[in-house]
Amino acid sequence: MAKKMIYKLKGLLLAAKTLGGLLSMKLDEQHWKSILDSEIWQLPQEEENGIIPALQLSYQYLPPHLKQCFAFCSLFPKNYWFLESELISIWIAEGFIVPQASIRMEELGSNYFHELVNRSFFQKIKSKGFIKQFGMHDLIHDLTELISVGESSRIEKSNLHEIPNTIRHLSVHQEEEGMQTRCLTEFSHYNKLRTLMLPRRYSSNSLLVDSGVLEKLKKIRVLILSKCALKELPDIIGKLIHIRYLDLSDNYDIRSLPESLCDLYNLQTLILYRCYKLESLPHDMVKLINLRKLDGVAPMFFLKITEVGKLTSLQNLPVFKVLKDNGYKLAELKGLKQLRGELRITNLENVENKGEANIANLKSKEHLDKLVLEWTSDSDVNLHISEQVLEGLQPHNNLQSLTIREYNGARPPNWLDEQVYSRLEKLELQNCKRWNDLSVIGQLSQLKRLYLGRTSVHTQNLHKLFDPIHCKFFFQLESLSLEGITMLEDLPNLGLLPCLEFLDIRSLPGVEMIGDRFFSTSEEGSCFPSLHTLHFNEMPAWEEFYCSEDRDLFPCLIELQISDCQNLRMLPPLSPSIELLQLSNVGLVDCPRFWKVIDESSNVTNSASITELFIQECPNLTILEQGLLAHHLQQIDIQKCEQLLWAPVKRLKELTSLESLSIKECPKLMSMTQDEYINFELPPSITQLCLSDCGNLSKSLPGCLHNLTSLRDLEISNCPNLVSLPVEQLLNLESVTIKNCNELRSVERLQIKPLQNLKIAGCPKLLFSQGEAQTEKSALQMLEIDDTAFMKQSVIKNLLSSVNYLRISSSCEAVMFEGDDQELLQSLTSLDSLSFSDCKNLQSLPTKLYTLTSLQILGIHYCPQIQSLPEKGLPPSLTNLYFHGCHLALEQQLERHLAGIKKFG
Repeated sequence: MAKKMIYKLKGLLLAAKTLGGLLSMKLDEQHWKSILDSEIWQLPQEEENGIIPALQLSYQYLPPHLKQCFAFCSLFPKNYWFLESELISIWIAEGFIVPQASIRMEELGSNYFHELVNRSFFQKIKSKGFIKQFGMHDLIHDLTELISVGESSRIEKSNLHEIPNTIRHLSVHQEEEGMQTRCLTEFSHYNKLRTLMLPRRYSSNSLLVDSGVLEKLKKIRVLILSKCALKELPDIIGKLIHIRYLDLSDNYDIRSLPESLCDLYNLQTLILYRCYKLESLPHDMVKLINLRKLDGVAPMFFLKITEVGKLTSLQNLPVFKVLKDNGYKLAELKGLKQLRGELRITNLENVENKGEANIANLKSKEHLDKLVLEWTSDSDVNLHISEQVLEGLQPHNNLQSLTIREYNGARPPNWLDEQVYSRLEKLELQNCKRWNDLSVIGQLSQLKRLYLGRTSVHTQNLHKLFDPIHCKFFFQLESLSLEGITMLEDLPNLGLLPCLEFLDIRSLPGVEMIGDRFFSTSEEGSCFPSLHTLHFNEMPAWEEFYCSEDRDLFPCLIELQISDCQNLRMLPPLSPSIELLQLSNVGLVDCPRFWKVIDESSNVTNSASITELFIQECPNLTILEQGLLAHHLQQIDIQKCEQLLWAPVKRLKELTSLESLSIKECPKLMSMTQDEYINFELPPSITQLCLSDCGNLSKSLPGCLHNLTSLRDLEISNCPNLVSLPVEQLLNLESVTIKNCNELRSVERLQIKPLQNLKIAGCPKLLFSQGEAQTEKSALQMLEIDDTAFMKQSVIKNLLSSVNYLRISSSCEAVMFEGDDQELLQSLTSLDSLSFSDCKNLQSLPTKLYTLTSLQILGIHYCPQIQSLPEKGLPPSLTNLYFHGCHLALEQQLERHLAGIKKFG
């Protein structure tokens, strides 16, 4: 039987997957035989749509409730990606989900969705973090169109006349200007229309929503008006009382929603993602008694919903601020049993007793995954009251993450124990300054992530917490953060935690030494066997970091960051597994070394894996060890190491993977080795190079650039001895920045074809020479200078027509673009943004500024001598004005002009 089916599939993988999903639903011989003998196999494959019988057969065996859910997807265009939650909410709004007692509609919808996935009607396309996106194969999509004829239609061309007036579901995916407005008008009189989707790529032209047209959509259930450039929603929307799903996402200019929206008592889902100018929600949101989801809304909007407890179907409430006013008391949470995801309750100092906390009935909210309980830091609440309130806020035992902030009680709640919260994986205690007893935390056997911040835990209690004899989460913990524990003098035994992957230690002012107790090497000789990320920050008293064993420290470590540890002088040998090493404001005298791993089978030493090296503000460091410059390095950034005398620069040319090199503010570099810098070369793999105030190293610049054929970004600054910069071999330069090189006289043979950004300042003697005759259109988009004289040089002048951003900063000029220089202004035909900054001597703005017909943005900052606008004013194309630190008279004129832009723009 199986062989016969394989023969019928004709080697098509998609057909095999869908048929396999069908067969797996019922492992019964009679069921399989009925499929094999189906008459659908005799149907010819449709030549027009390519739908093969196996796909049609798989659809025919779908249950009725899945058929309508699947057919609905014909509204999406091919190659459209959708979210599970998005589609389920629409199915619920359409009434496709068959209710079952005690099972949430979303859960049923998820079952429907994944059954279609298992039958290969849907397939996972990609994931963004925890968000999974799905789509349909083109042949599956063709099938949806075939089975939905007469029920659903999708407009992708101007085929309005082909849509019968009996249609129930309609989507428009046509980018012709005005098409959505035309469709809204055309189909508003279709009496059976239940779904209308008018999404589009964002356009500056707003969808024209006529109240009379909108009012005709009386039976509409799903209305999608995303990216329609709406500035307002007509009041008549309140008449469409059957709407259950309304999507207004990406209408950037919409500022408010009409109060009539609150008359949509059937509304289940309201989506407002990226409505950036939205200022508030309607006042009577609590009238939306069937609202299940309010998505894309900033938490601040939820805070303003009075009597939110009336929204008993609401599933998302990210934050609730407790006030003593009616409508904002904690009791509002009592009936919100459908809440899921995360809930943050703030201002708990306004809860007066345990009884009031009990009324919130958090224990009944079984779908909450994450709970944050927060007092305000300046609250002066009685210790006993805080303890009683926390006791009354017992959550459901399904909780996975718990955060408690600014709690001033001295003891933990009685409900926080292993038997009740066996699912709790994450616990954060922040600013719980009196909470010293951590024994209850040690009983949380499934705890994977722990944060202890600014508590008053004593050293002894913290050490006891991580004692493997008493700690039940010892073998589960993956992430640990210790911050601001001022009474801690010594770090506990952490090296034996077998699953610890992330460790962040910061702001521990009492810790002076980290040694053997911290590492606690196991009998096998290794410690921190799983750790891949280690951070130390703000440890002002820390001086020693050592281990008596030289091997097997952090064998899996990938990232090590140490910052603001000014007294730390040395590091223990580092694991060669490290890929990122960042040292910032550390008092190291010597560079760290890597311990070596010997492959016993070949007796070969494995080299370090480091790919990113950052050393910044290490004032005691004098030598950069050659061992740090491992072969795999891709990025090197060394800054503000004032005593750094030597670096193995000859080693750099061997780093064939190096892409980015930045050395800044190391004024003594190579000052003691006269010959070392002469043969300074870089590998051709480099795409970014930045050298600034780097001592004698800058003298090697002319010789080290000749091989950098991949270089895209070049930044040279504070190199007083640099005279010339030959760049003829830099064929791919896109960005050039040259600053404060007083003696630099020439940039030779600049390749202008790929150049997009150019910044020049503090180079009064600089002249450019062109590397090639300009035959193609300039690509230069951004130009930043401190003297308009640069624009007169032929190389730069020929590039002005493409510049869209010009910034003139720190110029000494009294006038600009006047007389013979007016032609420079006329050359800026693409300019849309112009900025004058720190031009202390500039007396006036250019007379012909008004001729820049493409200019949209004008900025004037710290130009105190300019007292008025030009006589003929500013360009009418301006849409934005930015100014600060200017003459009062000028600022008053600019304010009036800006008011006019806002009024008429």
